[in-house]
Amino acid sequence: MLLDDLAEYIQKVQEISKTELCTIHVGNRKARYFSTFRLPDGGSAERIATADDGRIFAGSSLFKVYIAAGASLMIEKLSAGSDPSNRFRGVQNAWSRTFTDVFNDFSQDIKIKPLYGNPTVLELIFHYKGPCSINHWLFSPDGSPLLSKNAFLNTISQYTQETSKQHNNTTWVDYSNANYILIALLIEVVSGKSLPDFLREYIFDPLGMNQTYMSADELSAVPIGKRVQPHMVSSKGLRRAIHVNEILYLSDTVEKAAMGGYTSAADIGKFFEMVLEALHGTPSSAMFDKEFVKSLFKGIGALDDEEHGYTRFGLYTTLDENLPGSHSLNRFISSNNDASTYKLGKDSQNKDVTAFYMAGCATGWLSTVYLLPKRQIFVITLTNTTSAVDMSDIISKLCLQEILDLRPSKIGDPNFTCRPKGWQTMTLSQIHRAHYVELAGKIYQENARVYSKLEEEDKAPDTPTAAYPNILGIYKNKKNGQSLEVIDLGGTLGVKLKGETKVSKPMRFVRKGQVFRICSRVRGTTDLAIDCFGDWENLTFGFEEKNGAVVCFFRNGRNLVDRFTRIEAAD
Repeated sequence: MLLDDLAEYIQKVQEISKTELCTIHVGNRKARYFSTFRLPDGGSAERIATADDGRIFAGSSLFKVYIAAGASLMIEKLSAGSDPSNRFRGVQNAWSRTFTDVFNDFSQDIKIKPLYGNPTVLELIFHYKGPCSINHWLFSPDGSPLLSKNAFLNTISQYTQETSKQHNNTTWVDYSNANYILIALLIEVVSGKSLPDFLREYIFDPLGMNQTYMSADELSAVPIGKRVQPHMVSSKGLRRAIHVNEILYLSDTVEKAAMGGYTSAADIGKFFEMVLEALHGTPSSAMFDKEFVKSLFKGIGALDDEEHGYTRFGLYTTLDENLPGSHSLNRFISSNNDASTYKLGKDSQNKDVTAFYMAGCATGWLSTVYLLPKRQIFVITLTNTTSAVDMSDIISKLCLQEILDLRPSKIGDPNFTCRPKGWQTMTLSQIHRAHYVELAGKIYQENARVYSKLEEEDKAPDTPTAAYPNILGIYKNKKNGQSLEVIDLGGTLGVKLKGETKVSKPMRFVRKGQVFRICSRVRGTTDLAIDCFGDWENLTFGFEEKNGAVVCFFRNGRNLVDRFTRIEAAD
């Protein structure tokens, strides 16, 4: 059996990455394979289940597939007919209309201004002509949610206009959580239901996805033993649990659309089984008939050419491109190194293999899914640990390698050869399996250096409040409505970021030369989120003074300069 043959190699990758739990669910035509592997503290990796054990992981961006499918149901199925009482009737032509027009037609309480580029509803689904990344608005550096619905809708139009200089033409493709927040809010204003209620009525319940949760109340009712605990691993390989007794990212639609809900590998499998059954057999759901499911594969937000790009099922690509793995933490940390950009390769006949690639990436949670509809294959890998190696990325590729008998594309490359230690005495299959263990080790070496740099910078010594008493107070960002509050943390400087209704946990605010830097609350224990490799990569703030008092803090972001102007001094 597939996972029996791979178990030894999966466990070795788990020990390199220090991942606490990894659940794998594979469908290959009619065959189904399932395993959960655990790495106990101070022990060796072991397989603890060979069938669905109901463990609940955060699904993160994997839930965008459900949002895309839900929007498609609403526009293509639920809007059908001429019944004037059908509330969905007005979205029949929504795919080709600008998002702003459709949203404003249905929204009663808030209207939005046009988005730069006037993207249609369908274009937002494909990340085509949509907003740039807004993760620095969504989350603080410690991962705390900041953005609420009203603040998002009131500022997103201006944001798209101000970041338009990032695009040097009239069309572009830019992956952003903002696109799916917009689509989720459209589902709500059209349907009159919350996003979780809509998805449960039309997708989760009909498909028997009873282990999928998008509300804190539902998730709290799940036995603690089934709710997987997220972990972080330091650059030195020390693992610790995080967010103990917390349920994150389920407070409102903005969080749920960006970060998804919680689910099991078995439930994700039920969705993709439905897709494959509709394409190749008898549909298991009347709503998801063959013609509708086929329509879900139409359209693409093309990258560079028309052969690959974003779809309702993530990225459509060949396995011999560098797009598989492009949304993993491995690539997030080290975007250009040999190991992190490793290509899977072609089949034994030297032919390209196409696939849909999806990934979920959140602090403490990493997941990867591949769907190959023509070959009736899906691979689902869920993990509960962020470390220098994204285990879900490596293991999902290992499974595809085994199923498809791929020929690694970099064999013979002097910089990265598929020749693991002892390869002379191995069979070809053993060489390929061992190569993924070697790959994990190389990625660890690449990424641990980056992790270590962040940790060292995060250890900056505290700054006494008495040294800079004139900076205490509240500073407002007029563009997004968020504020930065400089506070006293028992004699040293601290900081909190605040949204319209949400606030981060206190963090340290340390002076480094001519700037101030946000650091983890407890010195020596890095609690910063993975967005510190992305939109929060720059954690330093310059400042402006007037009459000896700081009047403004500013940070050079990836797309804009964030300016926080003093509105209130400390008491």
